[in-house]
Amino acid sequence: MVQEKAEGIYSFTIDTEAGKKYLESLTVNSSPADGELNAYAFPQERAAGFYAFARALQEQPLPGIRYIKGQITGPLTMGLMIKDLNGKPSFCNDVLREILTLSLALQIRWQVRYFRRLKLPLMLFIDEPGLYAVGKKDFAGLTRRAVQDSLNHLITVAHEEGAEVGIHTCAGTDWSLLFALPFELVNVDIYHFFPSLLPFAAELDAFLRRGGTLAWGLIPTSREVQAHTAESLGKTMQNYREKLEEAGVDGGRLKQQCLLTPSCGAGTLTDEEVRAVYRLLQEVSEKILAKKL
Repeated sequence: MVQEKAEGIYSFTIDTEAGKKYLESLTVNSSPADGELNAYAFPQERAAGFYAFARALQEQPLPGIRYIKGQITGPLTMGLMIKDLNGKPSFCNDVLREILTLSLALQIRWQVRYFRRLKLPLMLFIDEPGLYAVGKKDFAGLTRRAVQDSLNHLITVAHEEGAEVGIHTCAGTDWSLLFALPFELVNVDIYHFFPSLLPFAAELDAFLRRGGTLAWGLIPTSREVQAHTAESLGKTMQNYREKLEEAGVDGGRLKQQCLLTPSCGAGTLTDEEVRAVYRLLQEVSEKILAKKL
């Protein structure tokens, strides 16, 4: 998740001046021509699935596709994993954080333009499991403002390129931080972290009233998937929706502005388990469309 996205993001020894000069070059060249963006392309050897996906869409176009999903690792997650020479998260260093953010913005421009030739609308997802750290005492130097500013810059760049933007975090977090930003979609791991959403019912309601979509990560991407049916997960969804309505979220908007997804990635599962995840996803989705949920 981090490794393939980290390619093309330059590292520095402790040399603040070098960092500032590189930062200036990124700021000046924040919207380069297509050819110049190739330096920010995902390397073939690190992102084989990305290129296989693009080839499959070119070779066998599927009718009725509303969006294709792009993906980028979020700046906080990247900045917690990549450390400075003192072993501290680079996100907590003002210069390194801005380098990460501007570099990821250029990766977004490259990815959106790469998919544009497929002539399909793109929904770009920012993957931010690192949001678990917001507000934790172990990350005292991590501010809400820094996280929002960094994410807001990436949203702005994606919108400039014509993509809609969603965010996913497979953790409980301060959801008000995300609902306040101009995302089209917020993807919550409902299966594991629904209780973390309830305290932010008012912020969720405001997000939906602005036209946002709540993506329900309802289908578990773990071996637990084998223990579920479309009926059991459908009942869970109904129960959670009722709890949100009781907390003040508009029930009609919860039903209309809804997307169903797996709870997280399925890369650690067996082929059989992956098929079970997506079979359940289809079956629960069909129940929703048939207004049985």
